[in-house]
Amino acid sequence: MICIRFATFVVSIALLLALTACSKSPSPDTSLPTVSGEEQEFSPTPSVSASAAPVSPSADTSPSTSIEPTNKPKGVNAIPKVDSLNEIGKTVNLIKQENTDIEYRDFTIPGATGKCLGIPEGKFLYFFFGTHDIPYLIDFGDEYGEQLRCAGIVSTIGEMYPETEEEMPLEKFLSDNEIFDYNYVLEDGPDMGWIFFSYGDYSVWIDTKNSDTDRYDFEKATTMKRSYDVLIINIKIYNDNSIIRDNYWNEYSKQIDLLGSCMSIMLNNQDFYSTDDSKRVTLDQLVTSFGDDSIKITKYAFSDIDADGISEVILVLSSGDNDLYYEVLSIQYHVATNQYEGVYGYTIPYRAFMDLKTDGTFSFSSGSADSGFGKATFAEYPFAIDKITYSKSDYDADNNQKALYFVNQKNATKDEFNEAIKSQSKKAGVTWYDYTKENIDVLIATGIILNNPSDC
Repeated sequence: MICIRFATFVVSIALLLALTACSKSPSPDTSLPTVSGEEQEFSPTPSVSASAAPVSPSADTSPSTSIEPTNKPKGVNAIPKVDSLNEIGKTVNLIKQENTDIEYRDFTIPGATGKCLGIPEGKFLYFFFGTHDIPYLIDFGDEYGEQLRCAGIVSTIGEMYPETEEEMPLEKFLSDNEIFDYNYVLEDGPDMGWIFFSYGDYSVWIDTKNSDTDRYDFEKATTMKRSYDVLIINIKIYNDNSIIRDNYWNEYSKQIDLLGSCMSIMLNNQDFYSTDDSKRVTLDQLVTSFGDDSIKITKYAFSDIDADGISEVILVLSSGDNDLYYEVLSIQYHVATNQYEGVYGYTIPYRAFMDLKTDGTFSFSSGSADSGFGKATFAEYPFAIDKITYSKSDYDADNNQKALYFVNQKNATKDEFNEAIKSQSKKAGVTWYDYTKENIDVLIATGIILNNPSDC
């Protein structure tokens, strides 16, 4: 389950979505500089002359965020042999463990922003991935601290090439460091002033512009300075991190869908598809369909009851002090295309959906010998319980009723079953909110969807 606090601009989007009953989520432009071994292979250039019309590594504006290794033999170029390259491959968690004063930092790369970790004000950065705006590394760095690995090092020419003079002819620097096949971008654009070359699984980017130089005032560098920034990237790790980033953003976007659509539904500004009535209804129409004026929506909560990473909205329908039904509002996506299809509603009797926990599990009972706890599944129409630990009635050869017990979907004894039920009862329950317009307005204004509000 994902616990998310939206950035300020996302809150604004969520509010706009709710008020206009629009459920589409914003899609970030995630196209990044790519180095392709075929379409955008680095052109062999014996000099830094612009006449070679080098290909900009960010010329590809497709959504792809991967970097492809070139097919150049390993001996064509060389990368510096410095100890700091050993930092590449370390996880976010390990880097934080080794550097207690580390913080999230940004580094400008061609056409995007590099998301990094680094010491405050320090020039040395741990580079993870690039993005045009969102998501930020801080958004999911903790959650994926063991999966996200340092994909590259940001430093200076002086640190990465310690033999370099304070300022030396550019061609001599390249020759001395065995850099013979490179691309120096001189055309106007986000890559202008950058030198790119590759070596096996690594891509090296050098920025020859001064940080305070306007790009329109840029002139081709004739010297290499120790102060110039350099980024060395392990291509495979970079691509692995980009996949994690994109997967995170997909789930993040679905949470925005949930916020925009469900808040609008809760305000009766938008209808949804009722799987029980097989038609689109508003919440007012759903309540009216019970034919009992005493039935009202009294409470709501958020929980990921089907373990797909997306919270559902759970509404309680009560008559007086008696809870009768739950209405589950679930965002649905097409199985084959993963395209947003809308919000579906599932009406569940009280005894089939009791004692909802923060981990999305809930208890059910249809008799003294038929009870347990589990998760929901929407794979079976319209709603089914994926039973985890449960008992069910059965009959022996003499037609006498008996109970069978299962713990974690495996045969168990009655004592093992009772112990598992006891442990389940100790889990924290979800936070229920009174179903009032004031509470819904606060939810929209803060832009927060919580699986477990008390933990965030």
